Amino acid sequence: MACGLPVVCHSYGGYSDHIRHGENGFLFETTQQAARILADLKADPALRAAVGLKARQTVEQLFSPQALRQRLDFYLR
Repeated sequence: MACGLPVVCHSYGGYSDHIRHGENGFLFETTQQAARILADLKADPALRAAVGLKARQTVEQLFSPQALRQRLDFYLR
């Protein structure tokens, strides 16, 4: 995500909390779903670019100095 690439991840795991399927990445349940998503990304450069841009924006929001400061302040209280 930080590299501006769309991610394709299994729907189980902590990272899935930050991935909005089809917007800033893709989540799958089965190997067949993953293969279909990868085929779609391979065939559609505009989709790769749009989802990759949103992925990068998500990382910037999650790990911006302001976001990190807010989390630190929360835990220090």
